[in-house]
Amino acid sequence: YSKIDNIMVSSPSFKEYFEDTLNVKDKGFRFIPQPSMDNNEHVSPVEFKDEHNIVYAGNIGSLQQVDKLVKAMKLVEGVKLHILGSGSELQNVLDLIKQEHLEDKVIYEGSYPLVIAESFYKNADALVVSLKGDSVVGKTIPNKVVQYLKYAKPILGIIKGDGRDLLINAKGSVISEDDVESIASNINHIVSLSRGEKETMGKNNLTYFKENLELSKLVKDIEKELKEATTK
Repeated sequence: YSKIDNIMVSSPSFKEYFEDTLNVKDKGFRFIPQPSMDNNEHVSPVEFKDEHNIVYAGNIGSLQQVDKLVKAMKLVEGVKLHILGSGSELQNVLDLIKQEHLEDKVIYEGSYPLVIAESFYKNADALVVSLKGDSVVGKTIPNKVVQYLKYAKPILGIIKGDGRDLLINAKGSVISEDDVESIASNINHIVSLSRGEKETMGKNNLTYFKENLELSKLVKDIEKELKEATTK
């Protein structure tokens, strides 16, 4: 790193990591986010049996705090949480669902590739992204944030750092602190919104994605950086 001229980072906070942890300073840092994973297949949306549904999909590890999300479901009514994914904390989460007698509120759907997981997004009231914010990773933008924006759905962000800032800028999210009571309160808030309010939030997210995060734009940004580097 010390031998190069410029560094492209996928989250602004990586600049602090380079300077404070790696002691790489006096470099030009350029923020270019990672693109979302694209799926060109058309899938039919899952038809939920209940009126209000929220979806968490992704890694189920210690950083994602899915256990707090599950516990929050004890404090809400009329909402189902659908969990998709796998990870080091999966069994603990499944055990917690049983221990708290939440089988009627929290459904583990399994681990699926994007093409299948996407079918759960389309009729959801909100998509959930959660990341513990007390580490270098926790300050960065999870690729899940970028991916969720393009589905034009409200997002429940239990997140801090750069990911939180991005969701706030997109204007289609409800941001929650990472304690159980706050998560439950924000779930209740989302499902209480009118259909029009949810659609507006979703459209805001999609607009932000198209204007800032689409693959074609990011490729042009990278090309620009490379061209500028070769002319110096």
